[in-house]
Amino acid sequence: MKKILMITLLAATVWACNKDLESEGISRITYFPEFVKEGEDFYIINENEEFVDPGITVLEQGQEIPFSTTFQGRYSGYTGSTIGEEADQYSLVYNAVNKEGFPASSSRTIVKVNTGDLVNSISGLYSSKSVRVSGVTYDPVRVLIWEVEPNVYEISCSVGGFYADGRGDGDVSLARGGTIVVNDLATNDFTFTPAFFESFQLNVAITSMTVDPATKTITFVSEGDFANGKWTVTLTQIQP
Repeated sequence: MKKILMITLLAATVWACNKDLESEGISRITYFPEFVKEGEDFYIINENEEFVDPGITVLEQGQEIPFSTTFQGRYSGYTGSTIGEEADQYSLVYNAVNKEGFPASSSRTIVKVNTGDLVNSISGLYSSKSVRVSGVTYDPVRVLIWEVEPNVYEISCSVGGFYADGRGDGDVSLARGGTIVVNDLATNDFTFTPAFFESFQLNVAITSMTVDPATKTITFVSEGDFANGKWTVTLTQIQP
């Protein structure tokens, strides 16, 4: 019995020593890049205005490290080292890699837009309240309207961002491509073209719209040929 016990203890000791040797040097601390930003995380600028980065420092264990910057347009698909020329919602993305090769990033949002007076132009950035006929409501969600040619406007989502931003389904669930043709803004005379849900492979279109310059609001109804496919959306213009 003593021989068996001694053999067992010896085997356990050898196994423990081997485990210590295998794990030696594996455990370590990794310091990921730390982004220290000046200014704000959200800006609205005029369509003809350039954006000046308020500044950022990237640190690893208290020491500055290099980083890269990229502008990405949400609706235009633009990517570049400077902000695009078109009206869009841009993400300014900062990327850095620590000495062990681990990447990290941070960002801020810049909306470039021509803010219309709702008498001559409906361009602008809006806070959306989107209510589906079933009663489900998302509020607030940002919606952008921009002019693509005289009196023709594109809207970033024809259901007021209900799925993409409200429910958090992402840009694949934006109702994109819908346009608003202004025939007579004073009398709320518009013509609409349908938008398309990439995620659902379905169309939806604005069917009516009312613009109120005094309250800086736009109210519209959108309808799709599917169950509960009706929304009432109220847009309130966000002033820069």
